[in-house]
Amino acid sequence: MSDSVQINTFVVQSKNKPLHHALLLLSPSSRSGGAQDRLFVIAEIPLSRGAGNSRIESARLFGSQLFSHYKECKDEQGNASECFEKLIEWANRHVEQFIELKKDERTPTMLIGCLSEEKLFFSISGDPSALIYFKDHETFRDLDLIKTYGGGERENKQAPFFHTLINGELHTDNYVLISTAILHDFLPPERVAKFITENEGDSAADALSKELSTAAAHLAVAGLIISRPGVRKKISAPAGSFTLSTASIKRLIHQGHATEKLLDMSFIAKIKALLLPHLMPRGKHSNTSAMRAKKSNSLGTINSKPLQARELLRNANRIIQQMLLKMGYFLVTVLRHLKQLFSSPSHERRALIDGLRHASSTSVSKWKTRWSALSKKQRLIFGASIIGGLVIALNIAGFTMRSVNSRAQAAYTAQYNTIKEKLDGIESMIIYNNALQARMEARDLQTLIAQFPADTAKHKATQTGLQKSLDDLMLKLRQLTSITPTLVADFGAQNLGELSKLLIGGGWVTAIGSGTHAFTGNAATHETKSIDSPLLATVSAKTIRDAQNYIVAVEGKRLINIQMPSNAVTSLDTIWSAEPKLIKALGFYNNKLYVVDGARGSITKHEPAAKGFGKGVDWLKQPQKNLAGASALTIDGALYVGMQDGTIYRFMNGAGVRMSLDLLDPQLKTITAIYTAKDSPILFILDAVEKRVVLWDKKGALKVQYTAAEFENAKDFAVDERTKEITILAGTKVWKFRY
Repeated sequence: MSDSVQINTFVVQSKNKPLHHALLLLSPSSRSGGAQDRLFVIAEIPLSRGAGNSRIESARLFGSQLFSHYKECKDEQGNASECFEKLIEWANRHVEQFIELKKDERTPTMLIGCLSEEKLFFSISGDPSALIYFKDHETFRDLDLIKTYGGGERENKQAPFFHTLINGELHTDNYVLISTAILHDFLPPERVAKFITENEGDSAADALSKELSTAAAHLAVAGLIISRPGVRKKISAPAGSFTLSTASIKRLIHQGHATEKLLDMSFIAKIKALLLPHLMPRGKHSNTSAMRAKKSNSLGTINSKPLQARELLRNANRIIQQMLLKMGYFLVTVLRHLKQLFSSPSHERRALIDGLRHASSTSVSKWKTRWSALSKKQRLIFGASIIGGLVIALNIAGFTMRSVNSRAQAAYTAQYNTIKEKLDGIESMIIYNNALQARMEARDLQTLIAQFPADTAKHKATQTGLQKSLDDLMLKLRQLTSITPTLVADFGAQNLGELSKLLIGGGWVTAIGSGTHAFTGNAATHETKSIDSPLLATVSAKTIRDAQNYIVAVEGKRLINIQMPSNAVTSLDTIWSAEPKLIKALGFYNNKLYVVDGARGSITKHEPAAKGFGKGVDWLKQPQKNLAGASALTIDGALYVGMQDGTIYRFMNGAGVRMSLDLLDPQLKTITAIYTAKDSPILFILDAVEKRVVLWDKKGALKVQYTAAEFENAKDFAVDERTKEITILAGTKVWKFRY
């Protein structure tokens, strides 16, 4: 399919008690390994009581078979027009095996289409809609393709199921809207035209879906928008934009009356179908004719008995040629092996050969005696019987093998098509942000791919390709992006021990270790200097107070202030409601300090005082034992507490709930640090185990994940949402990247 032609789909299901189910199927894209054409099926499936799901599954299976038959034809012939006509012939012969209608039930709406390069083909059943929008001077006009070129509805039940075939070529600034319902019955025509012609790509389908869901809650409709946007050149007449004439339309309504419906019969069944009318007694021909007339609602191309006879002779000639060829291959192989075996015989082999020669000469002499006793006629009959028996035996064996191989191939193809359909479904779920459902489908699909046959090199390659397609989709689902960060500072030579916290301010980055000194460096000037203070010790938590001051907890129970970039260290006097045993995390919000005490399972709130902070007030309604595992805190009005086991709790009004992060893949095993702000829609999460930074939408969706090998042993990070930069302390080095 040409890159200039786009397909965008939409499906709207009824919100009330549904009478119909809208179905849309797309053939595998170029990922499937060869087919450039794109087939599509849209249908409005009636939901009868107790048979709704089975009808939907049957329609899906019908679509999969259509895709498979078209691909086989295209691989053999390569002509899209001929293959699509043959596909419609096959569809009319087999559609009743998949879609069973009750008495007096109307023909369901269905459309089969194909886009090959800029050529569009489609055939219809029921009442679908197909509109083309073309540019007339500076405005777009629409034309109903089915009413203009389709030639009316299906005339009677004996007419083909798919009774009209339309084709044409898309030109620049053409948009085709195909749907199972006439959208102008629910939305004003000018509004539909605006959605189609003024939106790009998926946005047109999305806007149309939302409008239909609002305007008609009972409606179930599936459709697609095929577009070939261009340079918006002026086109003075519709004919210049869409070259579709009556000469290119295949009206197939009456062709079935002169056609024998030859289903995929075996060689013997075709002989029976040809000779049975001549072997029946008089008086029974009318019934046979009635049977043939009942089967004549197809679009076959064999229209007479001479054509059937010629096909029968071709089949017989092909079978005999294949039989002789296989017998020749067999004999040549046997002779080659015998020659190799007895080319240089040993003593034992020579004795065996002598015995075989004696036995064979005795047997040959006996057969010569018996053969000489036969008359010429008996010899002919005997020889003909032997040859006939061999032909029949080989034909039966070949037919059996073909049947077994055909069933195996059909099962293989059905399994392959099911997997490809599920891959396309997962891709659609990802496009429409249904990540949770996509993940569940991917888990089931992984099992199907593991069970896919891999007994031959070709099958193994196919299975590998399917697995790669699923892996590619999982990468999209993870939103995982590998990056190359920029080195800001390397404190490896400063002997600071294990670094734990990162402070940033005034263009300086400061790393704090476990001793009584720290080290700071200027990323722009590369100037470095140390920070020495007896107040420094093992750091357990830190939070930013303002652009120049950090509050740091040392030894788990006292607070200090570090000013940037002067690096002045001062003590903060704090009054505790109860002496804290282990400060696990700090947060500063709305000029108040929040302290997570893991030993007491509490969060206390402190007002600022002259030399530090006043007496803390218990902010939680009741202690939380799991706060012993707290590792990080950030505040945007609500308090987000990250835990060492990878969970995050959101506390509001003194009560907390666990946040659902099920869409993350892989799941969080720990929370190293977290950050957000009052007006930020994103929660930033540093995960040292997976060496990644997760950007999580607070509404409950994954935005993106960034990973790099340089994030090994990550300890802390700082986020600047104004410049969109993230700085990470990993090991003894400081890295940064833009998101």
